[in-house]
Amino acid sequence: MFCNACGTENNNSAAYCSACGAKLANNHAPVKSAKASQSTFEKEKAKHDAQTELAQMIYGILKQVEPQTSNYNQIRSIGERMERIKAASAQNDEIPTERKLGYAVIAAAIATIIFFLLCFPSTSDPISAAMAFGPFLIPAAAFYLAYRAAESKKKRRRKKFNNKLAACKEEARPISAKIVANYNSIPDNFISFEYADPGTLYMMYQIVSTGRADTLKEAILYFDELCHRQKMEDIALQQLNVTRQIFDQTIEIRKSLAFIESMSGVMVINTLR
Repeated sequence: MFCNACGTENNNSAAYCSACGAKLANNHAPVKSAKASQSTFEKEKAKHDAQTELAQMIYGILKQVEPQTSNYNQIRSIGERMERIKAASAQNDEIPTERKLGYAVIAAAIATIIFFLLCFPSTSDPISAAMAFGPFLIPAAAFYLAYRAAESKKKRRRKKFNNKLAACKEEARPISAKIVANYNSIPDNFISFEYADPGTLYMMYQIVSTGRADTLKEAILYFDELCHRQKMEDIALQQLNVTRQIFDQTIEIRKSLAFIESMSGVMVINTLR
């Protein structure tokens, strides 16, 4: 670098002339700034191009999965039906009345055995013992028969639920086979099966194409976060509805109590008169 004042040659990195001390014009700084700006632009452009390419790849898989949308909807419907059947089966297995009948049978049997041992310790007449034992045996037998009938009814209902679940599985098997076959036929498929349904693919396409994720992993994490947030909002909404119902019931109870209190006061006044 040459000094504009005296013409002395200096190092390119020097800020002042070594001969006259004049300030040197740093012609390399703007170039450096321009290079940095160009590098930032290239990085942003490369990032945008990568996002666009990923979005197009996801969209391509979406288009190959879309023909299976009706099958996915049928599987979802069957799954919801199976959940309802399982819930009903669980309620059937937890019926308290049948458990109480079982306890009653055991208690009646123990009571009758104790009574027989205390009253007839050494009897040799089984007919007389049976006649004396009859009033206690009849309730025990009735409890036992009722318990067995309830258990038999529970088993029939459980068998009915199991048959319904088996029918749902048989209905879902050929539909699932079509979905899996279509998934395996997609060339260069880089998305796992659990995220390869039309709805999830469309959401991930929107996430990537709008710049909310740069990679597939980020798109999946973002989608899972959205699902979790929606689930929490649904739970909060359900709790709000329950709280609102309790609040409404509380208001009605207060109104009823206030009415009863006012009527009681009128009755007291009339009595005093």
